[in-house]
Amino acid sequence: MKKAMHYWGFPKDTSIEEKFLLAKSFDFDGIELVILSNDAVKIDSKTSDLAQIKHISQNTGVAINSLTSPLNWEASLTSDNHTIRQKAYDLLVRQIDLAQSLEVSAILAIPGFVSFEYSVGGLHPHYSLDSACSYDPSSEVIRYDKAYERALSAFCRISDYAESAGVVVCVENTWSKFLLSPLEMRDFIDSIGSDYVKVYLDVANVMPFGIPEHWIEILGHRIKRVHLKDYKDDRLSLDNFVEFGKGIINFERIFNSLAAIGYDGWITCELNDNPSDRCYVLKESSRFLNRFIRKEE
Repeated sequence: MKKAMHYWGFPKDTSIEEKFLLAKSFDFDGIELVILSNDAVKIDSKTSDLAQIKHISQNTGVAINSLTSPLNWEASLTSDNHTIRQKAYDLLVRQIDLAQSLEVSAILAIPGFVSFEYSVGGLHPHYSLDSACSYDPSSEVIRYDKAYERALSAFCRISDYAESAGVVVCVENTWSKFLLSPLEMRDFIDSIGSDYVKVYLDVANVMPFGIPEHWIEILGHRIKRVHLKDYKDDRLSLDNFVEFGKGIINFERIFNSLAAIGYDGWITCELNDNPSDRCYVLKESSRFLNRFIRKEE
């Protein structure tokens, strides 16, 4: 297995090059980059800008292990509004294009929403909803069967495009009251039937609804990326995401289950809190994961 840090895990005031250098200094193999409207990777990034990021990655020896985008929370593949659904699809296509340009083999995708209980602006301290955006997923409730049909249709449709780009679209389990069990996620992915639409498992996101080891063992080979963070208890709350070792997740069991299914891919730390000393958290996160990842090698 290889370990990566999500882009938001680095000090906010550092440049893209400084983030790669910090990743290297703290023994991370990769960085998960993020598409934002005002940062290094933008939805309208120029080819030359992306080439510079690739150059930094190659020079530092720190890979770009995946590409995610909170802009995908500003639309939904399951919305009752066709225009919103098309926007979500177009954003996903652009995410694939950017990943291909960066030579990134996987992206994180949001499956859509049945309903959502949080303000999008509250998802992360470094992200706020674009004031010009006319959509928030908490603004509508979608009947479950319609959400499933629309999401399934969208990912079946995107699978050929993803394959032509050589980019795997990894569907993440989110708090959207949708794809709530590993059985449902398994059947959803199998119904698409593509090597280019798989699962991005967020272990902590499982905690309010289930047991992470069950998701790992049931989804098996369908898992192509993993997000890790700790979680304080089994209540549904954004405040429960914490640094490693401060929560209740049994990581020994998590890594045993990953080993049992033969997973040897990327493990990405995703920090949702906002510590005052991110360099200290980078160091401690790397050290914590080494207890499991380096032992496996």
